[in-house]
Amino acid sequence: MTLITRFKHSLENKTGEWLGIILLIGLASALFYAFYFKIQPSVDARAYDSIAWDIAQGKGYDTDSAIGRPGPGYEYFLAGIFSIFGHRYPAIWIFQAILIAGSAYLTFQTTRRVFGQVWHPIIGLAAAALVSWSPDLITSASMLMTEVLTVFLTTATIWGFLKYLSTERRQGIVLTAVVLGLAVLTRSNTILLILPLGGALIYRREWKRGLLLVLVFMAVLAPWALRNYRVYGEPLPFNGAAGLLYVGNHSGSSGELDLHYDLPVGYGDFTTMTQFENDQALRRAGLDYIKSHPLDFIRLSLQRISVYFSFARPFAFWPHLVGNARKVSIGLSSFYAAVIFIGGGLGTLLGLLKGILPNRQHMAVLGAAILSLPLAIAPLIVETRYRFPNYPLLAIGAGFMIHALFTHRDWLGKLAKQLWIGLVLIGGNTIYDVARNFGRIVIRLKNPS
Repeated sequence: MTLITRFKHSLENKTGEWLGIILLIGLASALFYAFYFKIQPSVDARAYDSIAWDIAQGKGYDTDSAIGRPGPGYEYFLAGIFSIFGHRYPAIWIFQAILIAGSAYLTFQTTRRVFGQVWHPIIGLAAAALVSWSPDLITSASMLMTEVLTVFLTTATIWGFLKYLSTERRQGIVLTAVVLGLAVLTRSNTILLILPLGGALIYRREWKRGLLLVLVFMAVLAPWALRNYRVYGEPLPFNGAAGLLYVGNHSGSSGELDLHYDLPVGYGDFTTMTQFENDQALRRAGLDYIKSHPLDFIRLSLQRISVYFSFARPFAFWPHLVGNARKVSIGLSSFYAAVIFIGGGLGTLLGLLKGILPNRQHMAVLGAAILSLPLAIAPLIVETRYRFPNYPLLAIGAGFMIHALFTHRDWLGKLAKQLWIGLVLIGGNTIYDVARNFGRIVIRLKNPS
């Protein structure tokens, strides 16, 4: 018996033990990273910290700048931890490391739902490892940022919905709608996940369950929308960051988050505006620009999609990373993005081909969810961290590709043409991104802050 064969048998016979090892390694890595670097909040993280501490002290969510930040889900998550453990960051790092492990566990369980009779431990364990050991998520867990909580809630949403498709219990729809609502309240760009979920119910002609999904989802958003209506006179369902329409769409815009841009003329005096008024003015300016420059808006949106799927955008440009630590982080993050996008995309496509899975409905939902996440940010701005919620979904497809390489290479013959097309498209897109943004990338390499 060869070493590879023995290893494969070990994975099959001791799946639970291997899953535990994967989760523990990821948990330990996240905790080591956080406690080693001890990153202090800055910029967005400082704002989340301040808002959350105000909430924990009973001052509420009423600071003027708060409505301009993603939320309020993450701020209340932080506030809950602060109220128990005090204003201490180690408690946040521990909880966020646990959330990564939880996301990896749910990803493992989701693979069982997606692949059914074709499921093999290699699929689930590989997918769990890609989430648990993600260098980007490990880095994010050491900061006060919304992404780790968003990843967990997104993964839980897909897991809950696919479980419902298998069991058809009404409670599954309610749970899915509640968790999706919490995800949207944490990071609003997850809102388009409602489309593949609702679309699947419509396809199955489950009209009442589809209506239940939408009503419960709206009920979760309603209290915050009503609160904002009382405060601002508009029923904002999550936050007031629609001003990003202008940040990402104006003359000279790159489509990315540029901190220095000319304010629009004719929309009021920005020096005297509140945060909400500022956002409303920028939103109007952004919409006006899109209406008057539709082709430029399409161009910028396509460029944002290009950046989203480029693995030349590592999550490694932080002041705490210097010297070899930064070089290693850039290399690991870029390599991880290449694996997750190429492997995840091709694995998802493989699962959609005829004759591979006995039931392709679950994979179709997963594929539609993968596409919906970048579409939600295409009109606004794009940042590397905005693609993190897609990592667990893509990891499922990547795990399937790894399984095919080990045990079902005959499946890959059906994917031969698409395999080369996928490699050329994703690789070519990255080359295009580097060529188009070479100056910006060089600046980031020289100055990470």
